[in-house]
Amino acid sequence: FSPWTRDTKVTIYLTKTSTKYQEISKRPAWSGGATNLKDKIIYLYKSDEWFGILAHELTHIYFDSFFGSYDKSPLWLSEGMAVYIQVERGKSNPQWLSENLDALRDGSGYKLSDLIMIKTLDDADEKSVKLWYAQSFSLVYLLLKIHKD
Repeated sequence: FSPWTRDTKVTIYLTKTSTKYQEISKRPAWSGGATNLKDKIIYLYKSDEWFGILAHELTHIYFDSFFGSYDKSPLWLSEGMAVYIQVERGKSNPQWLSENLDALRDGSGYKLSDLIMIKTLDDADEKSVKLWYAQSFSLVYLLLKIHKD
């Protein structure tokens, strides 16, 4: 699946606090984990959800590496797949997921054409990011369900 896996190990930095995590990873406050795909490094901090977030970030390393680099796979697909693995295999439902799935059921969310055009979340606020993640997850979930059936 990923030829580099035979020779390269993944390095995981697990910090005690979110503040230290943000300092090291340079990620915004809404982020629970981050991946440096080029160097195969995962950054996260100790929390109730850290194991699920680790599954999420490992998905980025293996899934995105399949495409050759982090910017080759669509962001919605990468994040949707990572949340899917976090929930289904990491057995960890992020606290924000159910409320955002409820918001999607109630008609909130992005037009599909807008959802798939997003290339970065760097300037987005936490509420928008979590809704976008939930919608990306729901789209991946639907695609996998259709494929399975």
